[in-house]
Amino acid sequence: MNYWQTVLEENPADGDYSNLINHLGVYDFNSNNSGYLSAIRGDILSLIDNRELVNNIIAYYELKFREMENRSSEFARWTLLMTNLIFDSFARTEKIKDIRQRTQIIISDPVFKETLLEMLSTTEDLLKKINDRIKSVDSLVSKIETKLSIK
Repeated sequence: MNYWQTVLEENPADGDYSNLINHLGVYDFNSNNSGYLSAIRGDILSLIDNRELVNNIIAYYELKFREMENRSSEFARWTLLMTNLIFDSFARTEKIKDIRQRTQIIISDPVFKETLLEMLSTTEDLLKKINDRIKSVDSLVSKIETKLSIK
């Protein structure tokens, strides 16, 4: 995010942003809910006598977990758009041999800037949600540990 914020805020002539592609990447939310699905299929949750805890587990996986998957997909979509914009611009400017000049053309493109703003906004939102989910799952794990007296 810091790199892209710098690209957005600084004058392209002042920096070398020729490695734009190196700063793109699709960071997928590792959506592993196999333990939860096994617990549902095996009716394991019915063995827990604390209904609030069961409801918290279900809410986490059915609501919060799915929301993270959706937000991660949205982030991946913006990253793909950015990649396409960069490659399209490089293709349109292939006759220009100076990579810095080609990069400056990309950075000056209003569509690129708008897409970058959207990607940054999506990324900031995703990071906030990830932090919220970490707190949520930590709380859930603590409740499970308490119930199982593992502490």
